[in-house]
Amino acid sequence: MSQGRDMHQKFLLQNESQLKMGHLRSFKEVEVEVKVEVEEEEEQEQEEQEEEEEQEEEEEEEEEQEEEEEEEEEEQEQEEEEEQEQEEEQEEQEEQEEQEEQEEEEEEEEEEEEEEQEEEQEEQEEQEEQEEEEEEEEQE
Repeated sequence: MSQGRDMHQKFLLQNESQLKMGHLRSFKEVEVEVKVEVEEEEEQEQEEQEEEEEQEEEEEEEEEQEEEEEEEEEEQEQEEEEEQEQEEEQEEQEEQEEQEEQEEEEEEEEEEEEEEQEEEQEEQEEQEEQEEEEEEEEQE
């Protein structure tokens, strides 16, 4: 707006000097010219301001979009990490279960072996008893 007034002053000074030099122009003519110039200048200023505001809005929107994308990426990374942790936990659990099964099988095998050994020992003892009895019978 102050520029408009400056322009107005300039035109008036120009007109004054032109009057002195003999170029007569009516004040109305000069005033109309000044008004047109001032209006054009104000329109241009307004357009530039609007363009600046539009650009700022676009930049803000772009920033917001970038932030959203970053957030989405972070969420995805977090999800992937959680999935990986779950998989690892599951694997550990499966390994533990396998180990427990193996230990149980080994225990069962040991028990069976012990039973077999006991049976063999019993059989052997029975056989020895029987032989002793037979010997005693023979001696009698």
